[in-house]
Amino acid sequence: MLRPGLPVHVTQETRSSTSAEDRRLVVRHRQHVPDRDLRVHDDVVVTSIERTVVECAATLPFTAAVVLADSGLRLGADRAVIEDLLASLAGHRGIRNARAAIEAATSVVHSPGESMVRAVALRAGLPAPTPLHVVDTDLGPQELDIAWVHERVAVEMDGAVKLVGLGEADLTRRLHAAMERHDALTRAGWVILRVTWAMVLREAELARRLTRLVRHRLV
Repeated sequence: MLRPGLPVHVTQETRSSTSAEDRRLVVRHRQHVPDRDLRVHDDVVVTSIERTVVECAATLPFTAAVVLADSGLRLGADRAVIEDLLASLAGHRGIRNARAAIEAATSVVHSPGESMVRAVALRAGLPAPTPLHVVDTDLGPQELDIAWVHERVAVEMDGAVKLVGLGEADLTRRLHAAMERHDALTRAGWVILRVTWAMVLREAELARRLTRLVRHRLV
């Protein structure tokens, strides 16, 4: 999840009284869940990953829903089962939003940051980008996190966290390799925008930068 936090949503078949304080921590939904959508995890009955994706996507903002749906698909959620669930819950609150997020979701993703950049781009009305696109360069094949192939523009999530704890020699080697890779992609005709987590969380600003990048190839 992009921003895990309270309250926790619980589905149950029986009605129970809840104090005002409890309602800030737990939101209870009275609903029957078919046995096919239930699993046992560490002795706790939970919903299947497909049901969890659908119900969470119905309550989350679009960008957060795409992050969660991407994660679910990457963990093995069956898209056909999800589609059946969406059809069975048609008319329920939030299902239209869930469908939009799940249609935008993919299992081909490395990180929540990549998911969110893609979601922000779609909300901004940009064409759907290709995740993990491989480009041939004079340094060999290079994988781009998110690419608009026709426009030859791409977004790369900042990998600074991978440099933490490296010694001076390793740090110098990694930075030099990153610069060589960037130059090779530029020689191949690509425009690259490097995005940090701080940039990702400023959605409106990120949308403007992505629009400028994709429409005009200006970083």
